[in-house]
Amino acid sequence: MDSFVIIRLARQIVALTESEVLQMLKANPLIWLEGIKRGKGINRYEKAQARKPKGAVHE
Repeated sequence: MDSFVIIRLARQIVALTESEVLQMLKANPLIWLEGIKRGKGINRYEKAQARKPKGAVHE
């Protein structure tokens, strides 16, 4: 069974399989590229947060 990608919107929840999402992204490569850029940024942010000491104050 495919795992689901859950998207919560204002008045609905969309549940798509990974293969359905990949199929939609292949049809629109610009969204694919934008999502990859955003994912890399999120990944860098999370790694930077993990490296910070717990009591550090942001300056």
